[in-house]
Amino acid sequence: MDLPIPPSIDDLAAYQITVLGSLSLRWSERLEGMTILTTSLNDGVTLSILSGILTDQAALIGVLNTLYEFHLPLLTVIRLPIAGMK
Repeated sequence: MDLPIPPSIDDLAAYQITVLGSLSLRWSERLEGMTILTTSLNDGVTLSILSGILTDQAALIGVLNTLYEFHLPLLTVIRLPIAGMK
């Protein structure tokens, strides 16, 4: 039985990151070119959802550090299949 090869920290990977609050589209370049979608829930809570392909986990940490610097609470980080992101 062939087991899948686990990901490496140096592998290209797709991510979806959700933060609490509004994030302007102009920050996409600083966030490694991730696509930014801002949405408001029925209760008035605003979420920003970032999605895109990052070169490695160092790039992911860079994005997360930038979000921290913006004081945006992190809600989720999900690793996605790359195939659907291209």
